[in-house]
Amino acid sequence: MVGTVQDITERKRAESQMLVQAAALESAANAIVITDRDGCITWVNPSFTRLTGFSAEEAIGKNPRILKSGQQEPAFYRQMWQTMLAGNVWRGEVINKRKDGTLYYEDMTITPVHDSTGEICHFVAIKQDVTSQKKAEEALRQSEARLRGLFENATLGVYRSTRDGRFLEVNPALVSMLGYNSREELLAISIAEDIYANSADRERALKDSAESFQNVPLQWKRKDGTPVSVLLTGRVVRDAQGAFAYFESFVEDVTERQALEKQFYAAQKFEAIGHLAGGVAHDFNNVLGAILGWAELGLDSVPEDSKVRKNLKVIIEQAQHAAGLTRQLLAFARRQHMEPRVLNLNNSVREVFTLLGSVIGRDIELKTSLAPHLSSVLADPTHLEQVLMNLCVNARDAMPRGGKLIIETRNATVDEDYCRLHPYAQPGQYAQLSVSDTGVGIDAATLDRIFEPFFTTKELGKGTGLGLATVYGIVKQHGGFIHAYSELGQGTTFHLYFPACPEAPLNAKKAEAPALRGGTETILLAEDNEDLAALARAALEGACPSSMARTRM
Repeated sequence: MVGTVQDITERKRAESQMLVQAAALESAANAIVITDRDGCITWVNPSFTRLTGFSAEEAIGKNPRILKSGQQEPAFYRQMWQTMLAGNVWRGEVINKRKDGTLYYEDMTITPVHDSTGEICHFVAIKQDVTSQKKAEEALRQSEARLRGLFENATLGVYRSTRDGRFLEVNPALVSMLGYNSREELLAISIAEDIYANSADRERALKDSAESFQNVPLQWKRKDGTPVSVLLTGRVVRDAQGAFAYFESFVEDVTERQALEKQFYAAQKFEAIGHLAGGVAHDFNNVLGAILGWAELGLDSVPEDSKVRKNLKVIIEQAQHAAGLTRQLLAFARRQHMEPRVLNLNNSVREVFTLLGSVIGRDIELKTSLAPHLSSVLADPTHLEQVLMNLCVNARDAMPRGGKLIIETRNATVDEDYCRLHPYAQPGQYAQLSVSDTGVGIDAATLDRIFEPFFTTKELGKGTGLGLATVYGIVKQHGGFIHAYSELGQGTTFHLYFPACPEAPLNAKKAEAPALRGGTETILLAEDNEDLAALARAALEGACPSSMARTRM
């Protein structure tokens, strides 16, 4: 028997290795496709079927174009084939279409396979489904776009900042709020030094806040230095390791709101003071009426050379002075008797102007600027004269070393925007009267109180504190409003707005009633104050001895 023995160990090892490789390709999680040089599919693994919906039988012998979605341009595929046919590995992302027509994203690597002669004989494509990843990325992109849109279009100021007070990112609202021209300009400045009115406030705010802070009231300043009141809300953002990353903050500008609240509370306060002052003045008037009346009656019955007569005159003089104060209180409370008529403010200014020379003094220059076609107003000329005199005297006292006093008139339109900033105003057409001086000016704290009764900054005995209160009350009683503006060292301007009214014929005087013969009549007097009733009875009986006066309480 003749036999041959051949060592097939290497062949067996190679066959075993091929079986392992084939099993690995079959069980691979990624889809694998093998094509010939012309792109005809020769083999696919089960993951390919799971990914595309095409079975091996449906795919083998077909071109990979069965997966083409039409989402890529022809140039995309030309570049792919140029790379592969040049013997290079192609890597890229493709949007393909499953058997059921749904689209999916795949990350694909195509490797050329060479035969023993070095020629390309096959291509092996490994495909990884990245659809979920793409959807997550798209959702994240859309979320970031929404957040960016909110950031860019928010009416609140939004920013991120470092612990040492540098802006990392700012939105347009914050740039506008602080009066800067661009984000870059704002990003280049220091928050503590350039934004906070007092840099120490930032340190206190950081010290008081922990991980988050809400509606912290702060005083900031704009680029031009003007103050801005803000409410700051924010939080500390930390990185993956828990270390501080940045502050994320929201800023609300409440400057206008605070100003409106301040004006509203001031209006409420003036209304309350007005009611109180009016009530006190009314009762005080009754007391003064009795004092004056009885003193004047007593004066008539006292001889000229009597010492008592001199005392009575002092009583009358001081009572009349007190009565003047009560009239001013009544003016502030808008309870004065008025005799309104249609008139032109220019005429009132001209009449007062002739009297001002002796009142103001030679070291103050008087000027007027009167609108030629000023709207008429319905007003009491006597009260207007009082308003002008009070304002001019006030201006004189503000210019102890001389200066300029200017009275101006013009037509003014008050719109809704102005009324939103000045809630005491009503929209409409007005005749505006302005009185300006170049005096010492008024600080902000004092300016808030200048119309309060008895408030004065003058020395004791040099002012009652009722001059501007009277102006305020008269203007309000005429249906108008007043606005004061002042700067220290620059002067003060009062703008008075009186509602415009249509032109009307000259105000006709009421016909006087014919004089009645008296001496035999009975007079009925109704008075709820006992002292005034007694005074009136005594006065009537003294004036008409033959008449009989009866009082009813």
